[in-house]
Amino acid sequence: MYCKIIENQIVQCSIHPEPDFEWVEGGACGMQRLENGTYQSPIPTRDDILIRLRYIRNQLLAQSDWMAVADRTMTQAQINYRQSLRDLPETADPQLDENGNLTNVTWPSL
Repeated sequence: MYCKIIENQIVQCSIHPEPDFEWVEGGACGMQRLENGTYQSPIPTRDDILIRLRYIRNQLLAQSDWMAVADRTMTQAQINYRQSLRDLPETADPQLDENGNLTNVTWPSL
C-alpha cells in the first residue's frame, strides 16, 4: 500500500502509486499528518471515542434484535441488557488505550 502525500497530508492510498507525487510505502496510510519527518496519528477527540463506542454498542444491539421480535416475549434480563446497551453513551466514560482499543467501559451481559 502506498499513500499519496500533498503538503504533508495523506490524500490517497493505493496499491499502485501514480507518478509525479510523493508517496509513502507501508503503515503510514492510516496516519494523518507529517511531524518531524514521521507520520503521526491524530489525537482522537471525545466524539471520535463515542462514535467507536456507539458502533460496537449498535452491533451488540443488532445481535440481540432476535430477542425483541413481535412474536416472542423478552425476559426481564433481556430487557435490562438491551436498555443498558442503549444507555451506554450516557453512562460510560470510554477512553482509548495505546493500541486504540476502548477501555473504561463496562459492557452489559445477559
